[in-house]
Amino acid sequence: MKKKIAVAIAATALTLFANASPASADVVRNEGFVAIRTSAGYELCVGVMEGRDPFDSNSDQKARFKAYAGTGCQGWLERKRYNADGSVQYNWTKVSDYYWFSDGQAWKETGFHWNGTNAGSRVCVLDTSVGKKECSTGVW
Repeated sequence: MKKKIAVAIAATALTLFANASPASADVVRNEGFVAIRTSAGYELCVGVMEGRDPFDSNSDQKARFKAYAGTGCQGWLERKRYNADGSVQYNWTKVSDYYWFSDGQAWKETGFHWNGTNAGSRVCVLDTSVGKKECSTGVW
């Protein structure tokens, strides 16, 4: 009987470990923030928008980036613009350089980029270890 219980426990443990998978990445975002996180909520790649004038979303915008938990990341700033009639003049387009950053580094940041009337800016990050790209919803 003891042998059957030991075999059953070993089989259950083996099944649990065999079906376990690495923590999947989740994303948290709003207008000016994006973070790729583990399923346990630990931040991996973070991007934050910062306006030259914090009270005016039409002011120039820049993005700041930080990595955590041993992760390597890439970040950049994008812009989308509408015509006066509401039609899309151009869709989300990269307007900054790519910035590579990894855990342990100070915040990296783009320079300021124009974000005027009928234009929006968003910050994007890429977790280079898994190829997961995410962007904020955009500052208008």
